[in-house]
Amino acid sequence: MILADNPSGEWWIDAGGTAIFAHGDVADLGHEQVAFSQALGLGEEVLDELSSRGMDLLKYPDPVNPNGFDFETLGWIWLHDVAGYQGGMGDAKDAADFLRAQYPELDARTPTELAAALSAQGREYLISLGANADFIDWFEAQRHPDARLYALDNLGWIRVKGDDFETWVFDEDAHRRIVDAEFWEHEDDPEALEISTEEVAIEERSTGELYYVPLYALFRLDAPRIKFYARRGSFPELEDL
Repeated sequence: MILADNPSGEWWIDAGGTAIFAHGDVADLGHEQVAFSQALGLGEEVLDELSSRGMDLLKYPDPVNPNGFDFETLGWIWLHDVAGYQGGMGDAKDAADFLRAQYPELDARTPTELAAALSAQGREYLISLGANADFIDWFEAQRHPDARLYALDNLGWIRVKGDDFETWVFDEDAHRRIVDAEFWEHEDDPEALEISTEEVAIEERSTGELYYVPLYALFRLDAPRIKFYARRGSFPELEDL
C-alpha cells in the first residue's frame, strides 16, 4: 500500500498537506527529529551553525539535560557572538568577570550564578534567532518531552507509520490530506485504492477513538460517514457504495 521505496511507511503529513518522509534509518531524520526541527522553527542554516558550535539541537534529549534544552551552551555562544567575550569556552572565572563588567545586572559571581545567567541568556538568544517560544515553553513544561506530540496536538500534523494514521482530529481536512498524500502505492492504477479491502487504522487523539477503515471506504466516503461506520463496526460492501 505504501510506496515500495519506503516499506516502513514512516511519514508526516503537515498542515498544508505535504508528505514528509521521516524514517530515521533511511532519511536524514526520524519522526521525532522532524517534528522537533519544524516545531522549533529554526532554518537549517541556523541549526547547522549551532551544531558546529557544539549545540546540536536535533540530538535531544541531551544526556546532561534530558528534560529540556542545554541553554547554558547556547549562553556561551551568545557570550561570544553577541556580548563580545573573547575568552575560552568554559572559563568560568574569566566569563564571570566579563559579565560583571559588561552586564552588572546579571550579577554572576559564583559558578552556579554564572550557569544560571548563561542559561537565561541562551534561552533568549535562541528565541532571538527565530525559535518558537511557545514550543520552548511547552517542551520545558513536559516531564518527558516528545516533539511528536506537539506536532500532532499543536501543529495539526498527521503521523503515518505503516498502515496507522495518528491525528489530533479526524475531520474533513485531515481526511483530505490523507487521501491526497503522495505516498500511496497504486501500481499505475489510480482506481486500485478505491476497490482495495486493505485496512488502515486512524487514531483520533482528541477523542481517544481508533477507527479501522478499509481503503475503498477511505477513498469513497467523507470523514463523518467513515467515523459513523467505523463506530458501528462494519462498512457497506464495496458494490453498495
